Amino acid sequence: MKRWIVAAAGAGLLMSVTAADAQVPAKAIVRAPAPERSDPTAALPGAKTFNELCAGCHGARAVGAEGPSLSDEYWKHGRADADLEKAIRGGFPPTMAAFDLPAPQVKDLIAYIRTAFVATLVVDRSVQQVPAGVMRTEAADFRVETVAKLAAPYAFVFLPDGRALITEASGVLRVVEKGKLLPQAIEGIPIDKPLNGAAGRRILNIALHPGYARNGWIYLTIAEPSAVGRDVLMRLVRGKIQNGRWAEHQILFETLTGESSTARMAFDRDGYLFLTMGFSGNIYVGAPEDAPSLDLSDANGKVLRMHDDGRAPADNPFVNVEGALKQVWSYGHRQSLGLAFDANGVLWESENGARGGDEMNIIRKGANYGWPVVTWGHRYDSVPRIAMPEMDGVEQPVVSWAPSPAVSAIAFYAGNVFPRWKENLFVGTMKNRALYRIVLKDNRQVLQEEVLRGIDRIRDVGVGPDGCLYLLTDGGLFLRLAPAS
Repeated sequence: MKRWIVAAAGAGLLMSVTAADAQVPAKAIVRAPAPERSDPTAALPGAKTFNELCAGCHGARAVGAEGPSLSDEYWKHGRADADLEKAIRGGFPPTMAAFDLPAPQVKDLIAYIRTAFVATLVVDRSVQQVPAGVMRTEAADFRVETVAKLAAPYAFVFLPDGRALITEASGVLRVVEKGKLLPQAIEGIPIDKPLNGAAGRRILNIALHPGYARNGWIYLTIAEPSAVGRDVLMRLVRGKIQNGRWAEHQILFETLTGESSTARMAFDRDGYLFLTMGFSGNIYVGAPEDAPSLDLSDANGKVLRMHDDGRAPADNPFVNVEGALKQVWSYGHRQSLGLAFDANGVLWESENGARGGDEMNIIRKGANYGWPVVTWGHRYDSVPRIAMPEMDGVEQPVVSWAPSPAVSAIAFYAGNVFPRWKENLFVGTMKNRALYRIVLKDNRQVLQEEVLRGIDRIRDVGVGPDGCLYLLTDGGLFLRLAPAS
């Protein structure tokens, strides 16, 4: 396991800063040495181009990060050289930028992708393995147990009776009861069409109303293709499960977006619902300061706050600003893939950066988080631009990662079976396929530990009613971290 202390010099870089100490140089960390693996593709002419322009989305050696893997058997847009060249030069708006590269460079890039495909089949199959035996870490020892195997899941939530509801891309909810996946899914959720790309993902996040035991409301975020504007219509809906089917369906909020993998939800103590909307801006060509993420009339790149029925609260920060979307709570976000309240009611958000600049933020009322003007990351395209990591009036992250592990869902541990994990923040990652434990003091990081690595892209993290930590992976594994003894 890796134990990262924000202190002495070491290899790599991890930044832990707040608005108050933004001018303090980033502190290095101490890392355990990673096991070395030979990479037969590293010396290829196209490797440098891929690592600079493509790896941030498609992952090191093309195994997938926020974007899809290029090292598996499924290529949606075709696998011929002409198909790859078309994809590189034309992109797939709004999720993938177009790259105007010289013909020899495109040829080398295609050759690299093809070689990486073959090499990964041999070298990287281990990323799907669930570790056997006891995992020994800084503060707790545990075993990893496979609870269920699903198809293209995204998120899960535990019901008061101990059952787990898990969203699947196919448009259904699956139920895990007493450690077993029930064969009958919860069906009847109104969705018109499957969404292209990202495994056809349609149902994303799931949350329970704080008064679920009384009113039965279940909240979902659903992505559908749109015929106009950007290519995704993101909807916030709620409904109830009656006689094993979805019922009383209500659409509470919807917006056009270029993102199909954000839309995380969290309720606060007062029953207000917070919802993330991403804006990666990979194909945005306007001035950074005019980006939708900084436009208060646009839902993209925002954390939204609303009543449980979608209405904007009267005390939201921009309700009296002409033209502003009244649900906006904070702005200037990129891809918000994790959202959670800590034990003190503070809202935390994990955010994917661009080629570096993954962030862990405290979300404050009316605050600007800077993207794409202010970021610790770098553009994916070849347009030269001076980095702007700090600016007056822009919030700094509590933690910033470079290089990016592609952070995903987050959860604060509130169980009892791992006493030394109490109130620690757990962070899933996709590119690194790892689970991090972050120890916080006074809303600052004091320690980061890698407690698990190499299973799969972690999509969701949460604490079960039994006090164990649960993980959901893109490959469909629903995992339980249970005490070693």
